[in-house]
Amino acid sequence: MVDRDVILAERQFLVKILQGLTNKQWRGDTLCAGWTVEDLAAHLIVRERGSILARAGIMLPFLHDYHDGAIKNMKQMSHVDMIERLSHPPGWVKRLSYNVVEFYVHNEDILRGDLKQARVPSDELEWALSGFVMQLGRFAFRRVEGGFWLIIHDESSGSVHEWQVGKKSQNMPELDISAPVGELTLLFMGRGRHARVDVRGSEEAKRLYRLADVGV
Repeated sequence: MVDRDVILAERQFLVKILQGLTNKQWRGDTLCAGWTVEDLAAHLIVRERGSILARAGIMLPFLHDYHDGAIKNMKQMSHVDMIERLSHPPGWVKRLSYNVVEFYVHNEDILRGDLKQARVPSDELEWALSGFVMQLGRFAFRRVEGGFWLIIHDESSGSVHEWQVGKKSQNMPELDISAPVGELTLLFMGRGRHARVDVRGSEEAKRLYRLADVGV
């Protein structure tokens, strides 16, 4: 269970970012391909306040149109109102542990997009993210051709996770990925091109890794 204060702190970090943006920056690109800051903020509101179909459309391709339509509608409100809604979420989402991942990743989507800004995660945030490394990593590497032995070094917590990825074979090649937990989280959430990770291992394992569609 993630401490509620850590979850809320990451939400308030987003709010602080948005409050400091100009109208032009609201229209700037994020790491989410095709999404501006405004699109991303609208997505987060839909995720918490949208209809069941709109929220389901986040994960289910055949319902994407409902999600996209809801984002378009949310963008009709003022930036002040969007910030207000994000500042005061529905009660049922305040204790969702996974929100610490959701908001961390989207905060980085904004900062590392057109804003070209960086941050240093707090120890409390890194501890919270470390609790999701194994779960996110296993799911992120589910689409791999061939197979290799994956070793994940979480430099923030000092923990090491190992598991087989893809098809089992004799003399499976090894891939070793090391990084602070925030960078591992971005990698596992599909931001591999922007995650600062150290990748080592056999040439075959690195080849399979480059070809893989890594991400939740």
